[in-house]
Amino acid sequence: MFDTETGERTVLGRTDAWNFQQGSMLQWLGPDYNARVAFNDRQDGQFVTRIHDLETGTRRTIDAPVYTVSPDGTTALTLDFERLERMRPGYGYALPDSVTDTELRSIPENDGIYRLDLESGDQELLVSFSELCSFRHLDSMAGGDHWVNHLMFGPNGERVAFLHRWTVEHGGFHTRLLTIDPDSGDVECVTDSGRAPHFTWRSPTEILAWSRQQDTITDASKSGVFDNPILKLALSAVRAIEIPSWIRQNVIGDRFYLFDLDSGEITDVAPGTIDRDGHPSVTRNGRWAIFDTYPTDDGVRELFLYDFDTESRIDLGTFDSPTEFVRTARRCDLHPRWNRAGTSVCIDSMHEGTRRVYEIDVGDVVDD
Repeated sequence: MFDTETGERTVLGRTDAWNFQQGSMLQWLGPDYNARVAFNDRQDGQFVTRIHDLETGTRRTIDAPVYTVSPDGTTALTLDFERLERMRPGYGYALPDSVTDTELRSIPENDGIYRLDLESGDQELLVSFSELCSFRHLDSMAGGDHWVNHLMFGPNGERVAFLHRWTVEHGGFHTRLLTIDPDSGDVECVTDSGRAPHFTWRSPTEILAWSRQQDTITDASKSGVFDNPILKLALSAVRAIEIPSWIRQNVIGDRFYLFDLDSGEITDVAPGTIDRDGHPSVTRNGRWAIFDTYPTDDGVRELFLYDFDTESRIDLGTFDSPTEFVRTARRCDLHPRWNRAGTSVCIDSMHEGTRRVYEIDVGDVVDD
């Protein structure tokens, strides 16, 4: 832990459950967000959660790993990090040969999203992959390898957003953005376009997500037209290149949208201003968002603010990354995130040669 005013550094512990994209899922616990932290570790051949109390110095261990925690700090949702690592290297944790290819290609009734009580340590399966596939079923699900990722509690803790993904025959994978009630397991669909790599909550009823709203590509994928061998090769070639942003926006329909969960309304966010996917994060009052972009082939990434009130973009800078890491599981995306006061952001970057965490003060900008 670092004190940003004094520079004091305190070692809280070490972990054997870590990856390049999401670390150990280290996070402050509510409701105060200043007394306890949780992170994943490995103990006796299984993944666990360590809950460290900064005031007393004591530590508890929960016999399951954590992914996202409710705002009141009492409940977490989690998943199988071994399955996640097999499907998306760099996002999960591995135990040698513990998950077989046969298990990956099944649609199990005994694996999916789990609810974890951080007070008692009790764990229960909230929704299974079998149940997820029964919800608004698509034919492509039957032959795919399934996983879930990016579980995120909403601001009031009433719903959790997440991605349900599965491989498809023509290569790549299909993604749909869903929400789930952490108590009942009730599932609702935000978008089933096949494309929703990054999202964040703007309010308890609004989700900001990079998605696709053109029906042409989505309908063609669902119909199986891309299973043609020639089209498979063409798709592989397209995935290997950087598609111009104007094609993504105007032909394919990829851009940031704001999804209103109550009304069902879908609104374009900054059309023509934000033309590339990235990792958004929104202030607690919902006015300001911080965005990054994926690196270009020469390793350059952008960082900028967006003001929802004035619909304006404020560029903060560009950051270089070694090109040998750009398209690998070891890449270092900026992953910008706000402090709770909404006055500064942290990023991860390698522009000075090593992986580091940087803080950027934007208080003067967001106060104007």
